[in-house]
Amino acid sequence: MNHSTKDQVIYGVHPIAEALDSNTGIEKVFIRQGLNTGAVRSIINDCRDKNIPCVYTPNQRLNQMTKGNHQGVVAYLSHVHYVTLDDIIHAAQQKGEHPLIIVCDGITDVRNVGAIARSAYCMGAHGMVMPVKSGAMINEEAVKTSAGTILKLPVCREKSVMKCIEQLKLIGIRVLGADMNTRSEIHREELNIPLALLLGDEGSGVSDVILKACDQVVKIPMSSGAESLNVSVAAGIMIYEVMKQRILNMQ
Repeated sequence: MNHSTKDQVIYGVHPIAEALDSNTGIEKVFIRQGLNTGAVRSIINDCRDKNIPCVYTPNQRLNQMTKGNHQGVVAYLSHVHYVTLDDIIHAAQQKGEHPLIIVCDGITDVRNVGAIARSAYCMGAHGMVMPVKSGAMINEEAVKTSAGTILKLPVCREKSVMKCIEQLKLIGIRVLGADMNTRSEIHREELNIPLALLLGDEGSGVSDVILKACDQVVKIPMSSGAESLNVSVAAGIMIYEVMKQRILNMQ
């Protein structure tokens, strides 16, 4: 994973522990493989409680992140202020609008995340959900690709995409999963309702288990011979379809 030189780094056990205690926005924490001190376990527990990704990594990679005495622990500060899923839903309701939430399941390319965020913001989505694990960091490159819109779009991190889907369905938000291996086409669905669009990773898409949890699985109709679209392009088309229906409903 590439990081811009503009990405802010903090390192060392005590500085990172203090940042966690003070609720400083942290994007991700990296810990040297095999390091298992009490202080490090405390950092890991804090990260788990605050939905901050925390991974073990070789010491060589930590040395590439900073030239300072990192003591086996390095963290990247967040470019965005993360909110909760409830915050996103409440903000939509305050506007008197049906929530439109983009759920990213395992999308690891920061440029795709940035491009999705740009489409989501420009076409009226209320927020985006990223998994704590198996998702891209929102770093300087993601911000640049989004043309800065990811700094304006509410983003939340969830430990479990499955539990996120269950929570959305429980409060009456219909979840549409994107997959090419279905007959249902998105433009034939009722989209002027509380809605979440679920998008899968760049290679294998949304897992079968997650798709089964969705209310409906849809695809974008394509000409004969075409295999698939880039996930960020597909996201833009799907979000536009939602926006189009909602605009037509207002006329």
